[in-house]
Amino acid sequence: MAEMGDFHCRSIEEFLKDLMGLHVDNVGHAKIDLAVKRRMNALGIGDKQDYLRLLLTSRSERSELIEEVVVPETWLFRDTKPFEALVTYTKRTLSQRTMPSKIRLLSVPCSTGEEPYSMAISLVEAGIGTKNFSIDGIDISKKAINRAKEALFSERSFKECNPAIKERYFTRDGGQYRLKDSIRCCVNFRQGNVLERGYMLGLGKYDVIFCRNLLIYFDEKTRSRVISILRDMLLEGGFFVVGQAEGGKMSDKGLSIAPFARGFGFIKEGGAPSRDKTPRGRHQSPSRSPRDSFRPFNTTKSCQKKCERILKDALATVSKGEEKDILLEAKRLADRGDLESAAEQCEQFIEKNGPRADAYFLLGVIKDASGDSGYAKTALKKAIYLEPTHHEAMLFLSCILEREGDDQGASLLRQRANRILASEEGTK
Repeated sequence: MAEMGDFHCRSIEEFLKDLMGLHVDNVGHAKIDLAVKRRMNALGIGDKQDYLRLLLTSRSERSELIEEVVVPETWLFRDTKPFEALVTYTKRTLSQRTMPSKIRLLSVPCSTGEEPYSMAISLVEAGIGTKNFSIDGIDISKKAINRAKEALFSERSFKECNPAIKERYFTRDGGQYRLKDSIRCCVNFRQGNVLERGYMLGLGKYDVIFCRNLLIYFDEKTRSRVISILRDMLLEGGFFVVGQAEGGKMSDKGLSIAPFARGFGFIKEGGAPSRDKTPRGRHQSPSRSPRDSFRPFNTTKSCQKKCERILKDALATVSKGEEKDILLEAKRLADRGDLESAAEQCEQFIEKNGPRADAYFLLGVIKDASGDSGYAKTALKKAIYLEPTHHEAMLFLSCILEREGDDQGASLLRQRANRILASEEGTK
């Protein structure tokens, strides 16, 4: 990144985008405008251009503005599944190592420490000794880093925390709770900007990187840049965890979906990212424009009509009331060709309502239509796991397997689905 005095921008919003990758459409003009007004009032500056000139020359004022814009919304054990996946991955990795070495973990942005401390507690609770891992927490906010180091939390931070965990690892300190030193010492906090490649790569390689709910604030170019930096920091076979609404941003990055239920994680593949992941000798999906009408037909001809009928029948019996409207809106977005927004609608539904077979089924269909069959298969398998009699998911997954040349796997799924359908017919 160039020195701040060396570049010119037309607005404070452009300045923030260059400085920290902030995309105003994802944050909101009103929020940035309010933050700027607060800083201008505090300094007695009446003209925005005067304030912009100050930003270009004052590192301390840049930090102050960042503090106003970046308002962390976090708590301990926010969404428990990624932490469960972390334990599974860490145990497996440690068992496979022939030489003893620490698992290195990174939380970025770490905010006020809730995420990295939750990572540490999860590992200790699983019987993994503190000598077996180390955690770094990185955040652009100096105030957030200082609060994280203090490890003092209000009652609100425990809204998803098991009371037994609170009892074991925290002590009452006035009206708040302080984390015990046995966990605090596991995490090293540093102020840093994820966009500064040199600084980030200088931290070394990690086995696990948590980067949740950051990518949604970036434009596509900045998002790709951040993913590239973090991927290069990850060891081959390393575990990369993102937010629930961010999984669709990871395709073609040399990352494959991790086999953990609702963990929203990826495993770094060996070698350079490949843009053509279709195995040789198998059917390739026809190229389709995102503007095309939504047709889940990335399948062989023998499955096309079946896929269309499966989707229609499943959506006819999908969730009731408001929940049905949300998923049908995802379908409408897909019909208009906005497959990315449709997938995000499903992911946000899952984040709000928890794992649901109907939502995962629709997400799988949408992902397959967009050409991401790997993600589609994972979503469909989750639908089947959550609802073992979800024959629509089985039939759709069988179509994908048939397309990829796995005739045996496709046949087994169809047989299973047909048994369920026959059983349902027999009970009518």
